[in-house]
Amino acid sequence: MSIYNSLDLTGWKPRQLTSQEVRFATWIAFFAWVFAVYDFILFGTLLPEIGRHFGWGEVEQAEIATWVAVGTAVVALAIGPIVDKLGRRKGIIFTVAGSALCSALTAIGGAWGKSPLILIRSLGGLGYAEETVNATYLTELYGASEDPRLTKRRGFIYSLVQGGWPVGALIAAGVDRAAAADHRLAGLLHLCCDPGGGHRDHGAQAQGEPAVPDT
Repeated sequence: MSIYNSLDLTGWKPRQLTSQEVRFATWIAFFAWVFAVYDFILFGTLLPEIGRHFGWGEVEQAEIATWVAVGTAVVALAIGPIVDKLGRRKGIIFTVAGSALCSALTAIGGAWGKSPLILIRSLGGLGYAEETVNATYLTELYGASEDPRLTKRRGFIYSLVQGGWPVGALIAAGVDRAAAADHRLAGLLHLCCDPGGGHRDHGAQAQGEPAVPDT
């Protein structure tokens, strides 16, 4: 018997999930995975440019990438028990918000030094943990749904959500390619890597000095 047809001692019974609610949660899971992958891939493709801007050699960049991978794995593994306590829905909110915060802080993390940047990028592990939380949450939702159209195509829908990985990677590759072709977009990414650079150049020009490009 479905849990939605069972009563407790007070006569209360849980509300039946609608198909629209299940579909909405599926789209949220898909886009959350797309942007988590987009953030991870874009940082990897832009790391050489970030390193060139701050004068980090190839060995230093390799060290950064290695420690970021280690930190990402630690965060992704540690988030499981936290989500068990928070619940699936709050867990998704927590991982998505944490991953977004990681992306925002990356814009200024390089100016703080390598160690803060590694710490910030390690929070990207929330994006990987997000996929696990999404899969568990969707499994529970589809298991509770009584819509035969959804339950029959559950495997296909899960594969579409997993398709967020190549979609996110393609978007990141497209942004990187556009930045290489468009100097204005490249300048915007340069400003994101060093927000104070534009102010320094503007101040130098205001004093009649030529702006010295960073090397």
